Amino acid sequence: MKSWKSTPALCAFFVVAALIVAGCGSSSSSSSSHKAGSVPAGDVAVVAGNPITKRAVLHWMYIDAKTSAASDPGSPVIVPEDPPEFPKCIAQARAQIPSLAKESAAQIRTACQSAFTSLESPVLDFLIKAYWYQGTAHKLGITLTNAQLQKAITAAKVQGGIKTAAAYKSFLSTYGYTTADVSYKVRVTTLYSKLSKRHPTTVTSAEIASYYAAHKSSYGSAEKLNLRIVLAKTQANANAAKSALQGGQSWDVIAKKYSIDPTTKDTGGLLSGVTANEEDAALSKAAFAAPLNTLECPVKGQFGS
Repeated sequence: MKSWKSTPALCAFFVVAALIVAGCGSSSSSSSSHKAGSVPAGDVAVVAGNPITKRAVLHWMYIDAKTSAASDPGSPVIVPEDPPEFPKCIAQARAQIPSLAKESAAQIRTACQSAFTSLESPVLDFLIKAYWYQGTAHKLGITLTNAQLQKAITAAKVQGGIKTAAAYKSFLSTYGYTTADVSYKVRVTTLYSKLSKRHPTTVTSAEIASYYAAHKSSYGSAEKLNLRIVLAKTQANANAAKSALQGGQSWDVIAKKYSIDPTTKDTGGLLSGVTANEEDAALSKAAFAAPLNTLECPVKGQFGS
Protein backbone atom coordinates (compact mmCIF):
# COMPACT_ATOMS: atom_id res chain seq x y z
CA MET A 1 0.00 0.00 0.00
CA LYS A 2 1.40 3.33 -1.03
CA SER A 3 2.15 5.73 1.81
CA TRP A 4 1.67 9.50 1.80
CA LYS A 5 5.44 9.89 2.05
CA SER A 6 5.71 8.40 -1.41
CA THR A 7 3.59 11.24 -2.76
CA PRO A 8 5.31 14.19 -1.01
CA ALA A 9 3.87 16.88 -3.26
CA LEU A 10 0.28 16.00 -2.50
CA CYS A 11 -0.09 17.63 0.89
CA ALA A 12 0.93 21.00 -0.53
CA PHE A 13 -2.13 21.05 -2.76
CA PHE A 14 -4.95 20.99 -0.27
CA VAL A 15 -7.27 23.95 0.23
CA VAL A 16 -9.28 24.14 3.44
CA ALA A 17 -12.94 25.09 3.24
CA ALA A 18 -13.80 25.12 6.93
CA LEU A 19 -12.04 25.88 10.18
CA ILE A 20 -12.91 23.75 13.16
CA VAL A 21 -11.96 24.42 16.77
CA ALA A 22 -11.30 21.10 18.44
CA GLY A 23 -12.80 20.41 21.82
CA CYS A 24 -16.08 20.08 23.64
CA GLY A 25 -18.32 22.54 25.39
CA SER A 26 -20.08 22.61 28.70
CA SER A 27 -23.53 22.57 30.23
CA SER A 28 -25.37 24.53 32.83
CA SER A 29 -23.15 24.18 35.91
CA SER A 30 -23.15 20.41 35.68
CA SER A 31 -21.43 17.29 34.46
CA SER A 32 -22.75 15.60 31.37
CA SER A 33 -22.32 13.40 28.35
CA HIS A 34 -21.61 15.91 25.62
CA LYS A 35 -20.58 16.30 22.02
CA ALA A 36 -19.13 19.47 20.59
CA GLY A 37 -20.02 20.89 17.18
CA SER A 38 -18.00 23.02 14.83
CA VAL A 39 -17.46 26.74 15.31
CA PRO A 40 -20.25 28.65 13.50
CA ALA A 41 -19.39 30.19 10.14
CA GLY A 42 -18.04 33.73 10.36
CA ASP A 43 -14.87 35.39 11.49
CA VAL A 44 -11.74 33.48 12.42
CA ALA A 45 -10.19 36.32 14.39
CA VAL A 46 -10.41 40.07 14.92
CA VAL A 47 -7.29 42.24 14.73
CA ALA A 48 -7.74 45.74 16.14
CA GLY A 49 -11.41 45.67 15.19
CA ASN A 50 -10.80 44.22 11.72
CA PRO A 51 -12.33 40.76 11.11
CA ILE A 52 -10.40 37.98 9.43
CA THR A 53 -13.14 35.96 7.77
CA LYS A 54 -13.10 32.29 6.95
CA ARG A 55 -13.67 33.26 3.34
CA ALA A 56 -10.43 35.25 3.33
CA VAL A 57 -8.51 32.43 5.00
CA LEU A 58 -9.78 29.89 2.49
CA HIS A 59 -8.96 32.16 -0.44
CA TRP A 60 -5.34 32.64 0.61
CA MET A 61 -5.02 28.94 1.36
CA TYR A 62 -6.10 28.30 -2.20
CA ILE A 63 -3.41 30.68 -3.45
CA ASP A 64 -0.79 28.86 -1.36
CA ALA A 65 -1.97 25.54 -2.74
CA LYS A 66 -1.91 26.79 -6.35
CA THR A 67 1.55 28.27 -5.81
CA SER A 68 2.85 24.93 -4.55
CA ALA A 69 1.19 23.09 -7.43
CA ALA A 70 2.81 25.45 -9.94
CA SER A 71 6.24 24.11 -8.95
CA ASP A 72 5.15 20.62 -10.00
CA PRO A 73 3.06 20.94 -13.21
CA GLY A 74 0.27 18.43 -13.53
CA SER A 75 -0.05 17.83 -9.81
CA PRO A 76 -3.61 17.82 -8.45
CA VAL A 77 -5.07 20.47 -6.19
CA ILE A 78 -7.14 18.51 -3.70
CA VAL A 79 -9.53 20.39 -1.44
CA PRO A 80 -10.07 19.19 2.18
CA GLU A 81 -13.22 21.24 2.59
CA ASP A 82 -15.07 19.01 5.01
CA PRO A 83 -13.22 18.32 8.26
CA PRO A 84 -13.01 16.44 10.50
CA GLU A 85 -13.91 13.33 8.48
CA PHE A 86 -12.95 14.76 5.03
CA PRO A 87 -15.20 12.52 2.86
CA LYS A 88 -14.90 14.82 -0.19
CA CYS A 89 -11.15 15.15 0.29
CA ILE A 90 -10.79 11.38 0.42
CA ALA A 91 -12.90 10.96 -2.72
CA GLN A 92 -10.88 13.60 -4.59
CA ALA A 93 -7.58 11.99 -3.63
CA ARG A 94 -8.73 8.59 -4.84
CA ALA A 95 -10.14 10.01 -8.08
CA GLN A 96 -7.17 12.21 -8.99
CA ILE A 97 -4.33 9.95 -7.83
CA PRO A 98 -4.83 6.44 -9.26
CA SER A 99 -2.30 4.91 -6.89
CA LEU A 100 -4.50 5.94 -3.96
CA ALA A 101 -7.71 4.46 -5.33
CA LYS A 102 -7.53 1.58 -2.88
CA GLU A 103 -5.83 3.43 -0.03
CA SER A 104 -7.68 3.22 3.28
CA ALA A 105 -9.88 6.15 4.22
CA ALA A 106 -8.08 6.50 7.54
CA GLN A 107 -4.69 7.02 5.92
CA ILE A 108 -6.00 9.53 3.37
CA ARG A 109 -7.88 11.35 6.12
CA THR A 110 -4.63 11.74 8.05
CA ALA A 111 -3.07 13.45 5.04
CA CYS A 112 -6.13 15.69 4.66
CA GLN A 113 -5.85 16.78 8.29
CA SER A 114 -2.11 17.35 7.97
CA ALA A 115 -2.60 19.54 4.91
CA PHE A 116 -5.44 21.39 6.62
CA THR A 117 -3.16 22.26 9.52
CA SER A 118 -0.10 23.11 7.44
CA LEU A 119 -2.02 25.56 5.25
CA GLU A 120 -4.03 27.23 8.02
CA SER A 121 -1.11 28.39 10.16
CA PRO A 122 0.92 30.41 7.61
CA VAL A 123 -2.19 31.98 6.10
CA LEU A 124 -3.42 33.19 9.48
CA ASP A 125 0.08 34.47 10.25
CA PHE A 126 0.08 36.45 6.98
CA LEU A 127 -3.40 37.93 7.45
CA ILE A 128 -2.84 38.88 11.09
CA LYS A 129 0.47 40.56 10.33
CA ALA A 130 -1.04 42.29 7.30
CA TYR A 131 -3.62 44.01 9.49
CA TRP A 132 -0.99 44.75 12.08
CA TYR A 133 1.34 46.42 9.58
CA GLN A 134 -1.44 48.47 8.02
CA GLY A 135 -2.82 49.56 11.39
CA THR A 136 0.59 50.55 12.70
CA ALA A 137 1.37 52.48 9.51
CA HIS A 138 -1.90 54.38 9.86
CA LYS A 139 -1.17 55.31 13.47
CA LEU A 140 2.26 56.59 12.49
CA GLY A 141 0.94 58.58 9.55
CA ILE A 142 2.70 56.40 6.99
CA THR A 143 0.69 56.52 3.77
CA LEU A 144 0.73 54.84 0.39
CA THR A 145 -0.88 56.69 -2.48
CA ASN A 146 -2.49 54.89 -5.39
CA ALA A 147 0.28 56.16 -7.66
CA GLN A 148 2.92 54.74 -5.31
CA LEU A 149 1.08 51.44 -5.13
CA GLN A 150 0.85 51.15 -8.91
CA LYS A 151 4.55 51.96 -9.19
CA ALA A 152 5.35 49.21 -6.67
CA ILE A 153 3.17 46.72 -8.58
CA THR A 154 4.94 47.59 -11.83
CA ALA A 155 8.31 47.10 -10.14
CA ALA A 156 7.18 43.72 -8.80
CA LYS A 157 6.13 42.62 -12.29
CA VAL A 158 9.50 43.67 -13.72
CA GLN A 159 11.32 41.82 -10.95
CA GLY A 160 9.24 38.73 -11.68
CA GLY A 161 9.94 38.88 -15.40
CA ILE A 162 6.34 39.72 -16.31
CA LYS A 163 6.60 41.99 -19.35
CA THR A 164 3.20 41.77 -21.08
CA ALA A 165 -0.49 41.78 -20.22
CA ALA A 166 -0.73 38.20 -21.46
CA ALA A 167 2.12 37.13 -19.21
CA TYR A 168 0.44 38.79 -16.24
CA LYS A 169 -2.86 37.05 -17.00
CA SER A 170 -1.02 33.74 -17.17
CA PHE A 171 0.66 34.46 -13.82
CA LEU A 172 -2.71 35.15 -12.17
CA SER A 173 -4.18 31.93 -13.53
CA THR A 174 -1.19 29.79 -12.63
CA TYR A 175 -0.84 30.98 -9.05
CA GLY A 176 -4.50 31.59 -8.20
CA TYR A 177 -4.23 35.35 -7.63
CA THR A 178 -6.69 38.06 -8.58
CA THR A 179 -5.54 41.58 -9.42
CA ALA A 180 -6.95 42.66 -6.05
CA ASP A 181 -4.82 40.01 -4.30
CA VAL A 182 -1.69 41.31 -5.99
CA SER A 183 -2.53 44.88 -4.98
CA TYR A 184 -3.15 43.82 -1.40
CA LYS A 185 0.05 41.84 -1.08
CA VAL A 186 2.15 44.60 -2.66
CA ARG A 187 0.47 47.18 -0.41
CA VAL A 188 1.30 45.18 2.72
CA THR A 189 4.86 44.53 1.58
CA THR A 190 5.43 48.19 0.73
CA LEU A 191 4.01 49.43 4.04
CA TYR A 192 6.16 46.90 5.88
CA SER A 193 9.21 48.25 4.06
CA LYS A 194 8.31 51.80 5.11
CA LEU A 195 7.78 50.69 8.70
CA SER A 196 11.13 48.90 8.71
CA LYS A 197 12.88 52.07 7.59
CA ARG A 198 11.11 54.03 10.33
CA HIS A 199 11.97 51.43 12.95
CA PRO A 200 15.18 49.63 11.95
CA THR A 201 15.44 47.68 15.22
CA THR A 202 14.98 43.95 14.62
CA VAL A 203 11.98 42.38 16.35
CA THR A 204 12.22 38.64 16.93
CA SER A 205 9.42 36.13 16.50
CA ALA A 206 9.60 35.44 20.23
CA GLU A 207 9.02 39.14 21.00
CA ILE A 208 6.05 39.21 18.65
CA ALA A 209 4.59 36.11 20.28
CA SER A 210 5.14 37.59 23.74
CA TYR A 211 3.44 40.84 22.79
CA TYR A 212 0.50 39.01 21.26
CA ALA A 213 0.10 36.80 24.34
CA ALA A 214 -0.02 39.90 26.54
CA HIS A 215 -2.60 41.65 24.33
CA LYS A 216 -4.85 38.81 23.19
CA SER A 217 -8.00 40.71 24.07
CA SER A 218 -7.13 43.29 21.43
CA TYR A 219 -6.56 40.80 18.63
CA GLY A 220 -9.25 38.18 18.82
CA SER A 221 -12.42 36.88 20.40
CA ALA A 222 -12.97 34.14 22.95
CA GLU A 223 -13.13 30.58 21.69
CA LYS A 224 -16.71 29.33 21.46
CA LEU A 225 -18.00 25.79 21.18
CA ASN A 226 -21.27 24.17 20.24
CA LEU A 227 -21.99 21.06 22.26
CA ARG A 228 -24.62 18.62 23.34
CA ILE A 229 -25.10 17.69 26.98
CA VAL A 230 -27.10 15.34 29.14
CA LEU A 231 -27.34 16.51 32.74
CA ALA A 232 -27.98 13.29 34.63
CA LYS A 233 -29.28 13.07 38.19
CA THR A 234 -27.06 10.09 39.05
CA GLN A 235 -23.80 8.63 37.77
CA ALA A 236 -25.68 5.48 36.81
CA ASN A 237 -27.94 7.52 34.54
CA ALA A 238 -24.92 9.32 33.07
CA ASN A 239 -23.30 5.98 32.27
CA ALA A 240 -26.55 4.69 30.77
CA ALA A 241 -26.86 7.81 28.61
CA LYS A 242 -23.31 7.42 27.38
CA SER A 243 -23.81 3.75 26.52
CA ALA A 244 -27.01 4.54 24.63
CA LEU A 245 -25.30 7.30 22.63
CA GLN A 246 -22.38 5.02 21.81
CA GLY A 247 -24.92 2.46 20.69
CA GLY A 248 -26.30 4.84 18.10
CA GLN A 249 -29.38 6.27 19.80
CA SER A 250 -30.10 9.93 19.00
CA TRP A 251 -29.38 12.88 21.24
CA ASP A 252 -33.05 13.88 21.04
CA VAL A 253 -34.16 10.58 22.54
CA ILE A 254 -31.42 10.36 25.16
CA ALA A 255 -31.73 13.96 26.35
CA LYS A 256 -35.47 13.59 26.88
CA LYS A 257 -34.99 10.30 28.71
CA TYR A 258 -32.07 11.09 31.00
CA SER A 259 -31.50 14.86 31.23
CA ILE A 260 -32.81 16.94 34.12
CA ASP A 261 -31.74 20.20 32.50
CA PRO A 262 -34.93 22.06 31.48
CA THR A 263 -32.98 24.28 29.06
CA THR A 264 -31.65 21.52 26.83
CA LYS A 265 -33.57 18.30 27.40
CA ASP A 266 -36.13 19.14 24.67
CA THR A 267 -33.53 20.34 22.14
CA GLY A 268 -31.34 17.25 22.00
CA GLY A 269 -29.03 18.66 24.69
CA LEU A 270 -27.79 21.39 22.34
CA LEU A 271 -25.94 24.43 23.68
CA SER A 272 -24.50 26.93 21.20
CA GLY A 273 -21.68 29.45 21.50
CA VAL A 274 -20.38 28.39 24.91
CA THR A 275 -17.19 30.11 26.10
CA ALA A 276 -14.59 28.84 28.57
CA ASN A 277 -15.49 29.27 32.25
CA GLU A 278 -19.07 30.14 31.36
CA GLU A 279 -20.37 26.98 32.98
CA ASP A 280 -19.46 24.73 35.91
CA ALA A 281 -15.65 24.75 36.33
CA ALA A 282 -15.15 20.97 36.13
CA LEU A 283 -17.34 20.60 33.07
CA SER A 284 -15.86 23.63 31.31
CA LYS A 285 -12.34 22.32 31.86
CA ALA A 286 -13.23 18.89 30.49
CA ALA A 287 -15.15 20.33 27.56
CA PHE A 288 -12.43 22.65 26.26
CA ALA A 289 -9.70 20.04 26.73
CA ALA A 290 -11.55 17.26 24.90
CA PRO A 291 -11.07 16.42 21.20
CA LEU A 292 -13.74 17.35 18.68
CA ASN A 293 -16.74 15.05 18.32
CA THR A 294 -16.06 12.88 21.36
CA LEU A 295 -18.14 11.85 24.34
CA GLU A 296 -16.66 12.95 27.68
CA CYS A 297 -18.44 11.58 30.71
CA PRO A 298 -19.20 11.28 33.39
CA VAL A 299 -17.77 14.52 34.74
CA LYS A 300 -18.88 15.26 38.28
CA GLY A 301 -20.21 18.78 38.56
CA GLN A 302 -22.12 20.95 40.93
CA PHE A 303 -25.55 19.79 39.87
CA GLY A 304 -25.13 16.28 38.53
CA SER A 305 -23.17 13.81 36.43
